[in-house]
Amino acid sequence: MRSLIYLLFFASGVSGLVYEIIWMRKLALIFGCTAYATSAVLSAFMGGLALGSFLFGRLVDRWRNPLQLYGLIEIAIAVRRQHLW
Repeated sequence: MRSLIYLLFFASGVSGLVYEIIWMRKLALIFGCTAYATSAVLSAFMGGLALGSFLFGRLVDRWRNPLQLYGLIEIAIAVRRQHLW
């Protein structure tokens, strides 16, 4: 079971990295410079981490099973992405 959880964490990280690379390449076409695109993507990523920590930090501390909450959030993200395509 632990190996499956590690594999899912790895897959989640890889998919996030792929999305970052895609956004960086698209923004490089718009900005005309990869430095600006990279800084925009990193700013959005770090801002998202900070905002998520601020909004969900207390909820995770009170949640009985944090791994279950993480799974629910990942499922919500996957469903949301499916509707966008």
